[in-house]
Amino acid sequence: MIAFHFGPAERPMFGLFHAAEGDSGDDRAVLLCNPFGQEAINYAWRHGAILVASSADETSMHPMYPANLEHTLTVDAQCNPCTVEVGGTSKLTATAQDSIGCVITYQWSAPTGSFANPAQQNTAWTAPNTPGTVPVTVTGTCPTDSMKASDTVNIQVVPRVVKTMTFEDVYFDFDRYTLTDAAQRILAQAVEAMRADPTLRVRIEGHTCSIGTAEYNLALGDRRARSVQQYLVSNGIAADRLTTVSFGEEQPKYDNSREETRRLNRRAAMTVQLVAGN
Repeated sequence: MIAFHFGPAERPMFGLFHAAEGDSGDDRAVLLCNPFGQEAINYAWRHGAILVASSADETSMHPMYPANLEHTLTVDAQCNPCTVEVGGTSKLTATAQDSIGCVITYQWSAPTGSFANPAQQNTAWTAPNTPGTVPVTVTGTCPTDSMKASDTVNIQVVPRVVKTMTFEDVYFDFDRYTLTDAAQRILAQAVEAMRADPTLRVRIEGHTCSIGTAEYNLALGDRRARSVQQYLVSNGIAADRLTTVSFGEEQPKYDNSREETRRLNRRAAMTVQLVAGN
């Protein structure tokens, strides 16, 4: 233990602390001085003390450091992952290095997107619905002297991947919209695929050959599309996953001038759109 005092007799500065050398306790012990000056601070620090100054009414305390002690603070920001789809989430982590042992406070910021908790050292960030590069910045602050340090990571926001697949066409007899046995076998495969992947959304297109008026064929195409829709719903597929549209004779897939190819236009086509992340 080392005791010391500084200053004139009428206003001494005094304290008690452990010396670092040869002491079995902490490397630096606490020094309480009230009042004391910079000379005392420097002397005690050279002897390995952690100095704590009290306020005049001794209701609060704060650490004191030598005048020549350099304070350095750095902050490192990391993202995982650093490439996310629109609406996706990245985990953000901040790491600080501080030379005087401050309890660092953190604040995250970005021009777009949202944070789970921007005042936490580690937080989650949700990407906006617009693709692009978003700079995400964390600022660390030492409350002792308000020193700040910042670091920025760039997160790439990319569009969701859209996959398109098409099921085998369902064919109908002339001027009919009832499902044949062959059509039901094809639709059974569609039911199985949609049960396996709840993200699948299906657009059912109704088509006809060129025989008949355009108005009649539009109505017939609609009935064919709805017939397929009803089959899927009756086999457990939610109606809100299905949409229908009729093209009538407007978009023939095959030549309408010959019967052997014209009959192939009496069909319903199922187009699947799978949006990753939905």
